[in-house]
Amino acid sequence: MAEEMKKIDNEELEKVDGGTASALAELREEFKKMIPAEVQEKANAVVGDEAVRKVLAENGIDVEKIEKKIARTGFGQANISLQALPDEALDKIAGGFETDGVEIKCPCGVHDRSCFSYQVIDTLMSTDIVDSVYRCKNCGMYITKLKDGRVQYYQE
Repeated sequence: MAEEMKKIDNEELEKVDGGTASALAELREEFKKMIPAEVQEKANAVVGDEAVRKVLAENGIDVEKIEKKIARTGFGQANISLQALPDEALDKIAGGFETDGVEIKCPCGVHDRSCFSYQVIDTLMSTDIVDSVYRCKNCGMYITKLKDGRVQYYQE
């Protein structure tokens, strides 16, 4: 029995995903232009938004300005309100947390998107091999998805 795939408007998918990869890449480049290379190196040596914020602040970077810019672009949304999406979009995304074909799950067993916080500042300040950084709300583990599809885990 063939199952009919539901079509979802790309705009709705972008709301679910938090934005397009190209928009994130543009934002990342903009931030890297604002922050000196030596501070970027220090920020790349730590994991998680709080640690990156601390490094930036200790080096005279206006973290509040960065956070306001992120909020204006929409990437800083901690949880996307899935209730605002049409039922067909909810049907499409229900059942797990996968990004670009890579399943994101924590060694503690958590795998639902709502159990992870997106580490937007850490993601933006990461090296070019990093696609995105998440933190498990259950155990605090950091999960880094690399652009080549590999996943790395870091505990504070």
